[in-house]
Amino acid sequence: MKPCTLEHLHQLFPDSTIVGDPGCRFDGFTIDSRKIEMGNLFIALMTDRDDGHNYLAQAQSGGAACALVSRLPENSERWTQSGFSFLVVKDTLSALSQMASTWRKRFNGPVIAVTGSSGKTTVCRMIATCGDDVNSTRGNFNNHIGLPISLLSSNHDAAFSVFELGMSGFGEIAALGRILQPTIGVITNIGTAHIGLLGSREGIMQAKLELAASARTLIVDGDDPALLAAARHTTRTVIATGFGAHNDVRMKDFFSVEGGEYLAQVVLPGALEAAAFYVPFAQEFQQKNLLLAAAALHAVGIPYAQMFHGWRQFQPAPLRWEVHHIAGNVWIFDCYNANPDSMKQAVAELLKLPAPRIAILGEMRELGNFSDAKHREVARSAHGLDFVVTYGEGAQVMATELGAKAIHCTSYTEIVAACAQFHGATFLVKGSRANQLERILPLIAASNNT
Repeated sequence: MKPCTLEHLHQLFPDSTIVGDPGCRFDGFTIDSRKIEMGNLFIALMTDRDDGHNYLAQAQSGGAACALVSRLPENSERWTQSGFSFLVVKDTLSALSQMASTWRKRFNGPVIAVTGSSGKTTVCRMIATCGDDVNSTRGNFNNHIGLPISLLSSNHDAAFSVFELGMSGFGEIAALGRILQPTIGVITNIGTAHIGLLGSREGIMQAKLELAASARTLIVDGDDPALLAAARHTTRTVIATGFGAHNDVRMKDFFSVEGGEYLAQVVLPGALEAAAFYVPFAQEFQQKNLLLAAAALHAVGIPYAQMFHGWRQFQPAPLRWEVHHIAGNVWIFDCYNANPDSMKQAVAELLKLPAPRIAILGEMRELGNFSDAKHREVARSAHGLDFVVTYGEGAQVMATELGAKAIHCTSYTEIVAACAQFHGATFLVKGSRANQLERILPLIAASNNT
């Protein structure tokens, strides 16, 4: 963002009070006192876990020029005498959202919002890859705190913007949509992530469709009849994507070519012939993500050439189908996160790969009373595998369901030991973020160097 003063910020909040120099300039901001850059505004957020006001001294010593607070520190006169200033508001979180909404109004290009049960980050990345000057979500900042931070870190003159919207309950997507005011809304899919919090797949779909209140156009998985029907009932303009012939954006053909690439032939609205894209992946769920990204980019007028160049160079985010070749084995780490649907999709893709096929499956969170049933459902999808290792308390039921072809482990070293018997194998590592299953990677490498 361009340099700003506390006086400028004060104009957004009539009830706020400046303590110190109204002309105090700042040229960026942070909510993390450990990541202060010289001249930043530090925003002291109060959350259920912590209170940013406890870190004001650390922010000042790190180079912050001023702070947005809801209460002043003790002896604030000493702070202002040293050149540090404050803007005092009623609620710093509400102020953060208002700042982001105001900044969003300055954007010149189209804005794409992406939500869904899985694939959000990958679709965002596919979209962002197709432009040189693109605003996108910072890391995994996709909630009521993260989205405003991503927005305020963005350039309002960017060619286009794409932001990820996450949620765990009703009303959250609607609130994020009011801040973002997207031109296009993308719903990747409706699965059973967060079913323990929302009660049913229908509840999850209702929560995701809150995006229709702010987006002018919705792009959805048209191969899901329930989602497509609900989207068309909710909003006027819907673009359906998928493999079925009824979809507006669909996969005409997909096949491997020389050099380890794959050729996707995609039908786009209004095009006389299918658009051809070279991509470095083959998984069916990635093909679905590609179609969603293609629909969004086509809808905002991004030329074919930009998509062609971007996707040929595309690299998934870390821990999303990340492939490692170690001592004659292939290890696929797809363990950034997991829910019942993405687990079954990953297992289905593993079943297409060379045997022996082994899955290391971690527990899935936020399933509530559905936990055992959903873990058993995943286990049943894995019956065709040669061996399964489970990890995490909730995952033990999968090992029980699979019987003799599975083992439950309680440590990373146990997992590595259980896998040591296999050679020339294909391994899939999949589990929720809390499992941190990527931690077995250095152990695998070390065990093969001894």
